[in-house]
Amino acid sequence: MKAKSITWMLSIFLIIPFALAEDLEISVNQSEYYFLIGEEAAVPIGVENTYDKAVSGMFRYTITQEINQGGFHYSSSNTQSKSYTFQEGSQKLNIGFGSSAQPMTLRVSIGFTYTEKEERIVELDEILIHFVKEESQKQNQQNRQKSSSEKVQEQQQSQQQKSIARQMQEGFDRMFNKQQQQNAQQRVQNNQLSQDSAALRQQMQQQMQQQQEMKEQFEKNLADNEEFQEHHKQLLQQGYNLSLAGLDPTNFTSGNFEFSYEKEGKKASLKGNMENNKIKAIEKTSTEDSRRIMEKLRKDEKFQEYDSGLKKEQFTQQQPEITQLGNKTHVKLQYQNPDNKTAIITAEIQENEVREVKLEREKNHSLLWLIAAALFLMLSYLAYRKYRKKPQIGAQPTEKPIDYRKEAGKLLEQAKELFKGRKEKDAYAKAAEAIRFYYRYKLGLKKEFTNSELIACLKKHRIKYAHTQKCLNLCSLVEFAKYKANKGEFDEIMSLAEKIIS
Repeated sequence: MKAKSITWMLSIFLIIPFALAEDLEISVNQSEYYFLIGEEAAVPIGVENTYDKAVSGMFRYTITQEINQGGFHYSSSNTQSKSYTFQEGSQKLNIGFGSSAQPMTLRVSIGFTYTEKEERIVELDEILIHFVKEESQKQNQQNRQKSSSEKVQEQQQSQQQKSIARQMQEGFDRMFNKQQQQNAQQRVQNNQLSQDSAALRQQMQQQMQQQQEMKEQFEKNLADNEEFQEHHKQLLQQGYNLSLAGLDPTNFTSGNFEFSYEKEGKKASLKGNMENNKIKAIEKTSTEDSRRIMEKLRKDEKFQEYDSGLKKEQFTQQQPEITQLGNKTHVKLQYQNPDNKTAIITAEIQENEVREVKLEREKNHSLLWLIAAALFLMLSYLAYRKYRKKPQIGAQPTEKPIDYRKEAGKLLEQAKELFKGRKEKDAYAKAAEAIRFYYRYKLGLKKEFTNSELIACLKKHRIKYAHTQKCLNLCSLVEFAKYKANKGEFDEIMSLAEKIIS
């Protein structure tokens, strides 16, 4: 009898583990995942189904993006749900979370709800997905997270317990004066501030939603543009892959764009401006294109003459600017000597032939002006010798500061006069000069710089550059005689330039 009892008890203990073993477990290998900007984020989910059959239910995940802007904090969430069946045993499920064009962090919660005799749910602890700029910023570490299923009622009770614990802690904080006491007036003020903050958050959310819709529509319109497609296709045929996309729309059909490409350490870019779904300016650069264009230009006799003459005068060549529009390629090479004097060689390449190579120097003063200046200096020196006083000890010479806003404004007035005199090309060049002059002194730069160098500098200093880039692009188009000037757009450039230097 005793032996039968022992055998019966052993049978129960052997059966119970099998009954209890029926469960569904979800796991991930890390609590935080790191991906580069532009890289597709995919997280493998491990599933262990110990039921003796397939289990069907509703799989869902929620993505929350935290946003900090203007001193306010709010979040934007998106939940995806779909029916799913997990087969018996172990399996892997890859979930894609897309990519990002800028650094950001996503909070992701994952869960699966199903019914086996009762409604059950399995939920993972929250995981983080980071998009970073550099490979060195990745901090992927093994930290396995797993969760087993439980009754829905138990899960809700668990959440309630956490809420109660949180309320108790707040009560203890108040009892021990961990929170400052507020009088009635403070509570009213805080309530009003909370309402104002909520209204501002709602307004900002609406603005960001509108901006996102505008960006998506601008991206679609740009992708449909045949000229953009052709340049993009050329880079893909050369073996380049798109690595980063930057869009700065002003409305659904207009704005600036800049795309970066990479291929085995080599880089290429495609940037420009679109207005009313028409490409106004586009600049395609790649290692191969730049090398091919410069090799073609260096074989031109006129370029060799200009380049050799400038080098004999100790001018040094700066980074070339290469702009492509249709079947025409425009090259702009800036030179600078130790005295900060500049010269520019421009060239146009069409149908694989170099055309219109020109040299532009800083304008020299006339001989009469030089004679007058020499005479003035001589008379000034004689007067100085006659009336000079001994210098006082400790006196320090002072340099009169330049009112660069005023001087830039004068250049814009000169541009207007040139345009009235039907010298459109000179007018646009003078407008671009005014903008570069203004930023040169505002940013404390010691030398002249190209349009692309200026835009890069503005990005580095986190200065808004959309209006500046638009002005400089249109000025370059007219300067290279590849765009016909008109009064309306010139007035718009003047208005934008005046806002920039004001």
